[in-house]
Parts: sequence; structure tokens; C-alpha cells
Amino acid sequence: MFLKKKWLVMLAVITAVLLLGACGGKDAGGGDPLVGGSGPQDGSPADFMPLSEGFEKYSVWIQTDENPVRDSNVNKVFVFKKGKVTAYKLEDTAIEEIHDLSDDKLVQLASESTDKILDELVDKIDGRSISTDIKERHDESFKDIYLEVDGSERSPLSSKYTLDITLDELGQNTESIKLYMPDVYYQLDEFIQGSFIDYYAYSTDPNYSKASGAKDVYTEELKRLEEYGRFEDSSNPPAPDSYVPDPIEWETTDEELTFTRGMVKQTIFGTTFSGIATDRTSLLTRVDDSFVGFRLDNPDTKSKNVTIEGK
Repeated sequence: MFLKKKWLVMLAVITAVLLLGACGGKDAGGGDPLVGGSGPQDGSPADFMPLSEGFEKYSVWIQTDENPVRDSNVNKVFVFKKGKVTAYKLEDTAIEEIHDLSDDKLVQLASESTDKILDELVDKIDGRSISTDIKERHDESFKDIYLEVDGSERSPLSSKYTLDITLDELGQNTESIKLYMPDVYYQLDEFIQGSFIDYYAYSTDPNYSKASGAKDVYTEELKRLEEYGRFEDSSNPPAPDSYVPDPIEWETTDEELTFTRGMVKQTIFGTTFSGIATDRTSLLTRVDDSFVGFRLDNPDTKSKNVTIEGK
């Protein structure tokens, strides 16, 4: 009888250990590099679509919260097509406002929002005086020197993107992927106001001009001002009120997103979104309910847009 009871106890312990091991094996959030984030995680690694392939198959993607809900803000829209990407910015737009829009309607909304943002930037700069601070603090009679924004057309920017893989510490698997999108946003460089104020101080205040390092500052600021305008006065140093700035031209800036191993999948108002998490946000596209999810590309990927640590 004693041996029988001892055998039953041992059998119970072995059964418990096996059950715990089985539960641990089913935990999708336990370090599996293909999955993670929100929502159920079903399917084998082969069922997950590489991110590079996702950009080819699904053209319109949104940037939003890492764990999106109905009122999560959608701040950017990216359109991928034939190895290139076009980027747009959105303001005050939640997922619940765009979840059922067609791709064309969403891109149109994002394009209009981007134009509005750029128009507001023009309104903020165009016609502003760079000598306002001087008039208020030093010389009320100093003339206004106004900025002017170049009126050239701002057509949507489309550039070739790359997905650059960072390998893990063993150099065998993908640790993260950086999506690099060069020259995808317009911006206006208005730094000459600060340069003009520093130049005014040097050229009009003897105490300032004699200070240590002041001549180096003067030389640098004069160089910047002459790069973005001209002095009509030929004296040395030129009179500050003779400065005529050139129209401020549109410049471009890049965008970078680094994806970690977290797959994101969420259904909001019946629309299923899937994508990959970044450090603080996620990049998502709309998919069918049956879609399993995306994963980071492996180092053996054959995609033309993928590089490995810059190569």
C-alpha cells in the first residue's frame, strides 16, 4: 500500500511538471522573435509575412500608438509603391475616423492635411520681421527686414526607401530593422533671425565686439547671412539695416523608423490592422481578419530594399 501511494504521488508531480512545460511553450510573448504585441498569436513562423514583402503587397500604412485603440492618433500616412515611399502628415485624426476609408480617400485626406500644415508654416514665416527683437529692445527706429517664402510648387515627395537589418549579438538573426526614408518631408529653414540678431550686436555694440571670441561669432554669422541674402552696404562691417534676405526656399528632411520584434494586430470597429511596433509607436496597414501577421525580414532575405548593417 505504501509503495502504491508513493507511486501515485510521483505520478501527480510528473503530470504537473509536464502541464507547466506545455503552458510555457504556448506563451507567444515569451521571446518568440516573430510575434508579440497585442491580440491572439496563432500560426507557425512560415505563416508570417516579412515586412519587406508587406510593403510590396499593402501600399497604405499608418503610424499610430504601439497598442492602438479607437481614439489613438494617426499622425502619419506612408504609401509604398515599387520600391519607393511617399509620406504624409495628419493632424487631430483618430483611427475611428479613418478605419473605414478607402485607401484613395485616406491618402487624399493625408495629402490635404499635409498641405494645410505646410500652409500654416508659410503663414508663420512669410512676412515676419527678423528685426522685431532689435526694434523692441534696442532701437525703435530700426527698419523692419521681412522674410519671404519661396512660392514654388510643393509636389508630393517620393523616394527610394531601405530596410536595414541589425543583427543580434551572435550575428545570426535579425534583432531590429530600420526603415530609412530620405527626403520625404518639406521644411523651411528660418535660422537667419538668430544670426541677424548676433550680427547686429557685434556691429553696433563696442563692448560686445571686444569680448573674447566675438570676432569668431561675427565671422560665422556674417557668412550665414551672406549665404541666405546680401548686404547693400559695402562698408566693413556692413550696416545691419542694409541686409536683404533671399526668399526662403523649401528644403527636405528624412524619416527613420526602427522596428523591434513586436508584431501588432488589432481589430477596431470591425477593421483589422496589422503591423510592427517601433520603440514607441507602430506602423500598421489594414488586412483581412484571417491574416496572421508580419515579421521582420531574416538576414537571408532576397528583397532589393533590404540591407544588412548598411551593406
